Amino acid sequence: MDPTSDSEDDLDYVPLEDTGDVVLQPMRKPATKPPDSSRIVKIEKRYRFAGEDVIEVKEVPEDSEEAKKWPKWQPALPEAIQSSSYTPVESAGPSELPAPSTAQATTSAQELKPAAKRPGPRKPKTKLAPLPGTQKAKKLTTLDKSSMDWRSHVQTGASDLKDELEANRRGGGYLERVEFLQRVEDRKVDALDAMVERATRNGEVSRRSTTYTISESFVDDIENAEGWNLIVTMLCEHFKLPDITRRSGLKKVHAHFNEIYKKLNDVYTKNLGNDKILGGIVGIWAKMSADSILRDRLFKEGLVSKMVPLLDMPSTRHIGLQALSTVTHHGGIASRQEIAKLTPKLLQLINEFSDDAVVMELATVTMAHAIGAVVGQEQEPDHRLLASIDIRSVLKLTVDNLRKPSASHLMINHAVGLLTSVTLHCYKECKAMPPLIQFLTACLRSSDLTTRCNALGGLTRLNGLEAEPNKQFFDPRKIMDAVSRRFPDNLTDIIMDYGMDRCDTTLTLRSSADFQRALMKCVQDHDLYALGKTIAQLVVRTEFSITGGAYQTMNEQTGQWEIVNTGLPFTMWGDALPHCARALRQKGTKEDFDDAEICELKHHVLQQNIPAAIRAGQEVLQRNPQLAYAHYVIALGADNTQGLKSAKKGLKCKQITPFVRHYLLWRAVEHAGNLGLVVLQQATEGEKDYGEGIAFLVSACEDAKTFISEAPPDNRHMETVLNWYIICSIAIRGPELSNDMRELGVSILELQDTGQDALEKVALADQFANFLEHPPKKTQMRLTRQLIVQYYQTAAKNWGSVVERFDRMDLSSESCSIPSPSKAEDDLAAWLDDLHFDDDEHEHAQRCAHPKISINSVSLYRCSHCGNPSAVLRKCGGCGTATKAVKNHIGANINVSASRRHREDSVCIFNAIIALLTAS
Repeated sequence: MDPTSDSEDDLDYVPLEDTGDVVLQPMRKPATKPPDSSRIVKIEKRYRFAGEDVIEVKEVPEDSEEAKKWPKWQPALPEAIQSSSYTPVESAGPSELPAPSTAQATTSAQELKPAAKRPGPRKPKTKLAPLPGTQKAKKLTTLDKSSMDWRSHVQTGASDLKDELEANRRGGGYLERVEFLQRVEDRKVDALDAMVERATRNGEVSRRSTTYTISESFVDDIENAEGWNLIVTMLCEHFKLPDITRRSGLKKVHAHFNEIYKKLNDVYTKNLGNDKILGGIVGIWAKMSADSILRDRLFKEGLVSKMVPLLDMPSTRHIGLQALSTVTHHGGIASRQEIAKLTPKLLQLINEFSDDAVVMELATVTMAHAIGAVVGQEQEPDHRLLASIDIRSVLKLTVDNLRKPSASHLMINHAVGLLTSVTLHCYKECKAMPPLIQFLTACLRSSDLTTRCNALGGLTRLNGLEAEPNKQFFDPRKIMDAVSRRFPDNLTDIIMDYGMDRCDTTLTLRSSADFQRALMKCVQDHDLYALGKTIAQLVVRTEFSITGGAYQTMNEQTGQWEIVNTGLPFTMWGDALPHCARALRQKGTKEDFDDAEICELKHHVLQQNIPAAIRAGQEVLQRNPQLAYAHYVIALGADNTQGLKSAKKGLKCKQITPFVRHYLLWRAVEHAGNLGLVVLQQATEGEKDYGEGIAFLVSACEDAKTFISEAPPDNRHMETVLNWYIICSIAIRGPELSNDMRELGVSILELQDTGQDALEKVALADQFANFLEHPPKKTQMRLTRQLIVQYYQTAAKNWGSVVERFDRMDLSSESCSIPSPSKAEDDLAAWLDDLHFDDDEHEHAQRCAHPKISINSVSLYRCSHCGNPSAVLRKCGGCGTATKAVKNHIGANINVSASRRHREDSVCIFNAIIALLTAS
């Protein structure tokens, strides 16, 4: 073959292996063909993961971007070649191959090369060439690394693995099913558009540019229609809207919201003078607002501004108010606060149409929801928004309307919710209006337990910001000074009847003296173990057994007390407890371990570090669940559920001192009372939480009676427990009590024959506290009890008839139902209240502040994260009852584990729930 007959580009070189040497033989290349895009090559991708280099070998088309970007994969060399003198030549690029290393190969290659042109002058380098191999590998995330491992497993796995995966994919995986459902929805949209186009050709609807209008004939049909229900039905059918009384219909509205809203908004804008069209469209928007996501979108489009004009039209005033009531009933905090800005307008309507019962009722319902969102939260409200509401006028007008014979059950119920929600942040305005306090006090005599608890909650919050914390620190010196002055005769008789040695005053003085003697003895013998045993006994004897102080001596020169070094590892007496605990643990017996835990827990309590004390108490109970003092320390926390469980379990411990038992009863009363009031304010009769709330209140009353009969008369918590007993008894017994509440002392007299009722015992507890120079604090429960006792008789006289009429009303009667313009089936309110499931299950809407009344029972799933209802929420596949939100609802995918939130079904009648809480 003549090497000069062809150019170098047409030749290739192949090695001849018939000899021992490697010789390059020229071979003619085939005709040039376009690159084969189907040819697959292997490339190496280098990554950095967990501090190590990771190499992925991937098959890609030869002409792909990845093949050009990444170097080609080179198989590992055989061991024979690796051990030879073969040295690879470093290439400048990822696709260059190393040059032949033999002399013959070099010579043959040189003969075949054409004469090279003489190179010109070199250009000076402006920068250094990059060092080979210095490019940093791309970092991998954990998700990318898992995906890479799965691809590698599929490629290197069994041969039938790919076939099986492909068969499953063709059979319909999750994504394929989602795509199928999306195609179904698209077909429905196409069908809807086709129907609209056919209607357009028939002259019913005309689209001019981007504005949607309706024909004059259809406007005439609306004008001739009678009843709002018929008007709304005609509009829905004309606009080809899905059935928005069902969850499936609201889902379709989600899918085509922009189109549907544009139609409604265009017709609303073009017919501002037609009250029937405006009322019907606003009614449709109000119904859509039952869905929280649709409600938020409608509010962004200015829904409130489109409702206001209806309030000024006589024919649409009721419908506008009903729409506002519906929106606020289903609305979130932000939408309700927005509607609260309309309060002056609502007050104007009530004053202007004072004889219109519908206006009074619907405006009150709207204000109850809207204003409650402004002032009913724990955080301080917006002062500007609060000033625009004019709370004084709202309260006065609401209280005055309660006396009107036309006041319905729905109106009174929402008025109670409104008045009780403003008492926390508007307590000054409420206290300046005695009729308001009298009405709430009179509601304590209602036959409905939920109403009584709502009123009691409002009265309790009325003193929330002015109350003092119930923290007292007894000074033994003050107690000794009081004892030296001798108790008054009436208190002395009470102490002697109970037993001088069992009273807290005696136990505190003796324990304080025993503690100081043990400290002096420890200075002499340095026996921390003996000191720890003594301290552990004193801690469970009385509350203030460990007094503050230090080892001090008088400096004769300065006349000042100075701390002296006693050789002990502590100087302050309270710091002795952890050192004693270590000494006790060194013995290793079970009893010593218990004493060590008691010393450490008491040290946390003395430091006022209750969270640390609770954590330590929980660890102690894992070792010894029968240590009652650990249960007491946990019950000191603010968590009512955790505290009640610990208090009830502690009372069941076999070895328990009188002091620990009495203080566990005190904590059980407070925790159960708080839980009962909170639960029953949101409960509905017949439901599980209603029974739980009753059980909590009954438990608080029973534990309070036990404490009052067993605890020393000078116990510092006697007055607190008596306050809870009076309040819980009023909430439970309601109208059974007489105006002077004399029945409150009967149950106490059965346990302790003292001839004193609950109110008289409160006076004695105050007398003990004042004599011991620790006057009672103005706590929230004390102020609430005083307020109720002060107004109870007057409230029953002035407002008793209103409360009795409220109790006699029936929701199904005409006197308390929403007045309708004509018949009930023609009222828009009936349509607004109607929403159905597509299946046989029923989900009730989240209740507002008036759980007994439910004017809009919306059957929508609620987000397990934020509680808002929406048609686009789906049931949890695990439990079938909880819900999970779809993407973009609150900015992320949320799938809260339902098992953590669901409560097991149980019978909750009175003490049954307490037994459930105390179960180990």
